[in-house]
Amino acid sequence: MEQKEQEKKSLFGGSLFGNSEEGNDSKDKKSSLSQQLFGQHKPKELSPEQKAIASKINDLNIRLKVIEDRYTGLRRKTQLTEQNILSTNKKITAEVKTLSSEFNDVKHVLSEITSKLKEMKQEISRCAKREELNILNRYIDYWEPLNYVTEEQIIKMIDGTIQKQKV
Repeated sequence: MEQKEQEKKSLFGGSLFGNSEEGNDSKDKKSSLSQQLFGQHKPKELSPEQKAIASKINDLNIRLKVIEDRYTGLRRKTQLTEQNILSTNKKITAEVKTLSSEFNDVKHVLSEITSKLKEMKQEISRCAKREELNILNRYIDYWEPLNYVTEEQIIKMIDGTIQKQKV
């Protein structure tokens, strides 16, 4: 059991609550404890090659972050463009349906007008032409119908002559 406690003390640099058995070395042990727990070690001297590699890695990290930001921006723009395309497509589809409906209505009205015009053409073809009317006008002028007597006028004339004869 004592062995486990010693392992804990060696791992954590003494007691976690500051009750160190060694006394005055508590500050050194606390700093070593935080270094051990949080990975804060004294920086080692790097060779020039290691510094160059670290610099390149940092540069690549910065470039990667810039590329990721650009990619994120492009993704947002793409999503916005897709949404705009979809909304525009819906509007155009609705307009096409409306125009199609209106076009069908116009076709229906046009077919009705066409059928009416055909009926009028047939009616007009059944009517007398100007030449035929001129011929009829000449016959009427030759006959002079105003000189003709109606049946009623003849009956009156006959009644009138019969009464004259009786008298």
